[in-house]
Amino acid sequence: MGKRARKVQRSAPAQRRPRHGIDFRVLGIAVLVLGAGGFAASKLSGLTKPVLDTAHQAQVHSQENYAAPDFAGISTWINSPPLTVASLQGHVTLVDFWTYSCVNCIRTLPYLRSFYSQYHRLGFDIVGVHTPEFTFEKDPSNVRAAVKEHQIPWPVAMDNEMATWSAYKNQYWPHVYLLDANGHVRYDFIGEGNDIAIQAAIRTLLAAPGVRVPSAAPLPSQDLSGDMTPEIYLGYERGEYSQSLANSEGYTHDRPVTYAEPSPQAVQAAGSRGVFWLSGGWRASREHVTPVGAGAEIILNFSASDAYIVAGPAADGSPGVLDAQLDGSPIPPAEQGGGLHDGRLSLRFRDLYHLVHLATPGQHVLTLTVSNPNVAVYTFTFG
Repeated sequence: MGKRARKVQRSAPAQRRPRHGIDFRVLGIAVLVLGAGGFAASKLSGLTKPVLDTAHQAQVHSQENYAAPDFAGISTWINSPPLTVASLQGHVTLVDFWTYSCVNCIRTLPYLRSFYSQYHRLGFDIVGVHTPEFTFEKDPSNVRAAVKEHQIPWPVAMDNEMATWSAYKNQYWPHVYLLDANGHVRYDFIGEGNDIAIQAAIRTLLAAPGVRVPSAAPLPSQDLSGDMTPEIYLGYERGEYSQSLANSEGYTHDRPVTYAEPSPQAVQAAGSRGVFWLSGGWRASREHVTPVGAGAEIILNFSASDAYIVAGPAADGSPGVLDAQLDGSPIPPAEQGGGLHDGRLSLRFRDLYHLVHLATPGQHVLTLTVSNPNVAVYTFTFG
């Protein structure tokens, strides 16, 4: 079973995502991280140009025992007054680095809720450290809405300047650190699919001081098998480096460009390697693209069972609207993700929206046509 995560590479200061996912093999307590097939790189604002990782790099994350860094530079606390690592001593604490538009993070929430429900009364806590990937994720009202939507009862710390992220020397969303009752980091787990190993570690740490831990309840099921299209960034800051825009016109920074519609043959020939086409008038910004008018399109070829989009209104006013088609036809109701209503995506908030939900993975062409151009599109992710 593959594990998936978003990555920031510290040796070359850039946000990165593996081109074909990251495989995580749990070896006893250790977690081996293998980046398969190299990485698509992107650049954090204000940092130097990144260097691509070589294929098949490996890092080992083993059982640890060091004093946990404190929560630093937190702008807002949600569901709690300000906390410190010292104030949590006596409890086993899971520190979860996440961000609300990251589908990898959102897919871990069901089993985090299960852990919290089972073990909180035994002295187990969770602190979510919300470290934003996009500017709109720094808005406390957006994060509060996401916490409410996803029914998160534990404290959430808004790490807008990445100070706590840096203190932990973190590189990934999601990344879980498990602290023992003395405030020491004892385990860390990267990406999705670690639910069984995390639960075993929680139970081990709870039992250490003699707490009687009842039998574990079944965890929510996860299916992370199969290869799929990597995340596709649309803004020029990351799109240029990963060469995700397939149009020959390329990017023009912060100015409108009229893009030629790609041929069906070109779209099919590209396969599901993680590129997209624009058709009609579009303006590319650092983080996103916005249409110049109605009728513009985004076309992409993907391989997965689920497709998601991070998007929202470009400005205050009426919601942006996108009409979705799959393989040139309207998407049947049974195959529409929760973000679509009658094949239409209405963008009232900047958020992660579920576009397509198929019974089995496959290769498909997704076309989004602009109906109301108050639209900003940041990224596509797949599952």
